[in-house]
Amino acid sequence: MCVALSCSVPELDDRGKRCTGTCPSGLQCIDGICGGSSGTQNDARVDPDGNPIDAPDNPDGGSSGGQKDANADNDASAPLRVFITQGKYPPTQVLNACASAVNDAGLSGKYVPWLYRTDGGAPKLAGPYYLLGVDSVFVANNPIQGLSHGIDRNEKGVSLGNEADNTVWTAIYSDGTPFQSNCDDWTSGNDSVTGGVGDWTKSDGRWTAWSGVSCTNTLPGHVYCFQVQ
Repeated sequence: MCVALSCSVPELDDRGKRCTGTCPSGLQCIDGICGGSSGTQNDARVDPDGNPIDAPDNPDGGSSGGQKDANADNDASAPLRVFITQGKYPPTQVLNACASAVNDAGLSGKYVPWLYRTDGGAPKLAGPYYLLGVDSVFVANNPIQGLSHGIDRNEKGVSLGNEADNTVWTAIYSDGTPFQSNCDDWTSGNDSVTGGVGDWTKSDGRWTAWSGVSCTNTLPGHVYCFQVQ
């Protein structure tokens, strides 16, 4: 029987240590094998030398304990990314801005623009979201709940630095409701029509609702892009 700080039991095909009680500090006895502190992490099982190993095959296609592996179909643990386009777009081109940036940068996954649409409102998003290129920088779980960090890196994960133009097309208040106008649903380049913009240098409500500007195509702006898959 395992005792605290030791696990003096036979090896099981060099894939872990068998146990009938407790295991060394930080491990748990799960299904007769010393495992990770969570009791369900496949990569937390250890070999007889204490090195991490893969979990044994499970006929149910799941992880230890009969639980379905969250990564069996999709990597559900992978964080989602967000970036601001390096390029600036006139209002009549913003709907395709993220797809264009993703293609140019060779990114995987699908990204949607943070733009208010007349027929759909603000994008429905669920994170957590991290800055593209900086794994440690958390941005938000849901943008309408506020940002923890400004969105200041482009599709290549590079900071926009001290760029003078801080405008981002959005037409969305921080709570997801419409802000100013949306350039006739992003179809107008008429300078008599206005569009709502955010300020990418901010992380408070101004990140998405800062001012209203003319929709003229001679005044392009950046676009925020959130990964959805």
